[in-house]
Amino acid sequence: MTLTAATTIALGLAAPAGAAGGKAPAPCSLLTEKQVATLLGEPVGDGKPEKAPGARECQWQTREEGVGGIEGTPLGLSVVVHTSKKARTDFDELVRDQDNEIIDGIGDEAIADDTFDVPVAGRVGRRIFEVDFSNYDTTNWDGDPRAIATEGAEIVADKLAGGDQPERVEQPDDVLARFADDIPVPASFMSRTAFGTEYNGGGAFGGDLTIDEVVAYYQEALPGAGYEVGEPTTADVDGVTTTVLPFSGPGRTGEIEISPNTDPPGATLLFISYQEDV
Repeated sequence: MTLTAATTIALGLAAPAGAAGGKAPAPCSLLTEKQVATLLGEPVGDGKPEKAPGARECQWQTREEGVGGIEGTPLGLSVVVHTSKKARTDFDELVRDQDNEIIDGIGDEAIADDTFDVPVAGRVGRRIFEVDFSNYDTTNWDGDPRAIATEGAEIVADKLAGGDQPERVEQPDDVLARFADDIPVPASFMSRTAFGTEYNGGGAFGGDLTIDEVVAYYQEALPGAGYEVGEPTTADVDGVTTTVLPFSGPGRTGEIEISPNTDPPGATLLFISYQEDV
């Protein structure tokens, strides 16, 4: 299964554009070639990475075609790591759906649709992932897709929970909305609101620079503050043509929405949101 911008994963986890969920681990690093070959029972090629809005994926395929019971087609295994904030909400809904099957022993919790063999979806801390298996025909092949996906999900969950992953910290009740003070804001812009939690935050700011001037400001100021800046794009946000500038830096990923503001007329509104990498 190859992800595209229009794709939703088989369990229904959405992958909306512009909903960053923190810096995700590279899916190809979560399973080794040897581990995948053991799971599939066949030698495999290198993992092939794919990117789509809201998700990152790695696909492995067997070197030999037809070994899964479909002539001319290699067996495939894929790992998807979701990066959208909505994926966690979707996953929680799947867990509550009594028609789905809860699978014990994988990360914090894992689930599968009991009417399909795969995929198996799991959660480790705030990270949602899926292990899928493709190109097989059980009438011509005696493998067990669910067992393969489940074992793969166990390995992936253990890797996500390893020492190189930050320990999850529960949200304290007394943490108030705040805006990270290392994200620059033009000096002439005044804060209108701030919001957030321990894990994410943001703010809305109004000021007197033009949109082009704001873009130029952040293309210089963000690298100076240790952030990388992506190319600006435009989007329709609630009927307003808005310039969107993505950024990422040490432990944080976010975006800046820059739009015309009518209060006062001719001003510019900034909406800055970010999420901590956890």
